[in-house]
Order: sequence, then structure tokens, then C-alpha cells
Amino acid sequence: MTDLQQEAIEIIEKELIFGFMEEDELLEEVLETFVDDDIDPEWIGEQVVKMYRERQDEIDEWDPEEANDFDRIANAFDELAERHVIALHRPGYTTEDGIEEVTEAFKTLMENGIRPIGYVFYHTGHLETAISDKARLDLVFGAMTKAPSQVRGVANLIVETLQRYDLDATWGGNPGDAIKINDIDWQKEPDEEDWGVERCVAIMSGEEMIAPEEED
Repeated sequence: MTDLQQEAIEIIEKELIFGFMEEDELLEEVLETFVDDDIDPEWIGEQVVKMYRERQDEIDEWDPEEANDFDRIANAFDELAERHVIALHRPGYTTEDGIEEVTEAFKTLMENGIRPIGYVFYHTGHLETAISDKARLDLVFGAMTKAPSQVRGVANLIVETLQRYDLDATWGGNPGDAIKINDIDWQKEPDEEDWGVERCVAIMSGEEMIAPEEED
């Protein structure tokens, strides 16, 4: 196996554990990653099909009646959205990506007369820590103003909500500290849900949103 093939295998493995991509989307993502590299697209397709089916066999052994940590996070994030916190699952690969998505959601909500009080999200880098031996999911958060009392209020709301869903959530009390979900057992099944901006703003509004106009 070449170095590129090994890299492709590792990407597929991680994405299958993250659980945010169905088979076709995963194949498209991996092909795009290696579009300029000397690696056979047909081989990539074979690996995606094989590994996706193996992952589905593992998922079939999960207890469908038992909530897992992702279910708990999803429920907590939905509740936070109802309380006007922009709560996004995996909005990109970096904090910068996440802030861009938060900004998009903020603009849409404001144009529809809804004022968020803060935001919270985790990105791909955080998921890599969650599925590692550290078993910890860090959350980026903030308030829509820089007032320390507002930041503390949003942080406490997020932590208290996560804790009510039986998650070991902690925050150091410093606005620069991440909120941490400790001892996480990440399990997520691929699905057709939109876990990003559209889902969040729909929950926050309870109705169809009017998207902000594109700037020239």
C-alpha cells in the first residue's frame, strides 16, 4: 500500500467514526481530497464501499433504545437553539470555519427579527480529540457582546444544559477557556439530517427563514 493509499484509508476511517457523511458524500469528499494526486479513483471507490458497509455492520450492533453521547449533545444543542444560542455541529475543520458559519446564521436570524444571545460549536479538529484516547470534546462558545457578564451567562447556560443531558461538561470560568465534555464515547450513525446552520435557525425561528442577500 502506498503512502497516499494509507492516507486515504485513514481519512475514510475517521469520517466513518465522525458519522456526518453518508456513502455518496464520503466518496465525493475523498475523491476531491486526492483529485491532484496519483491515486486510482476506482480504488478509492472500492475502499469507501467496503469500509462503509463494515461500519454499518458495527452500527447494527448498537442498542437502538439506548441514547448515546451524540444523541445527548444533539438534544442539548436543540434546546440551546430554542433559547437563542446558535448551536452548530461540525461547521467545518477549524475555529475560523465555525465562526464563518455562526456569522451566516447570525445574519439570517437578525434579518428575520431574531437576536441570538451567543453561540457554541465543535469542529473537525475537536472531533479528532473526541475519538482519540483523550476522549474529550472541546466546544468553542461566545456571547454576542463582549461584556464579561454576558459571556459567563452564555457559558453557564451551555454547561448547565449539557449537564442536564448527563454529559460531563465543565468550564474553567475564563472567557478564553473552551467548554469541555469529558469522558465522551463518540457514536454517531450517518444520516440525512442537516446538523448545521439551516437546522439551527429553523429551530430558533420555528418557521421558514428568509436567507440574507448575497453581497456583490
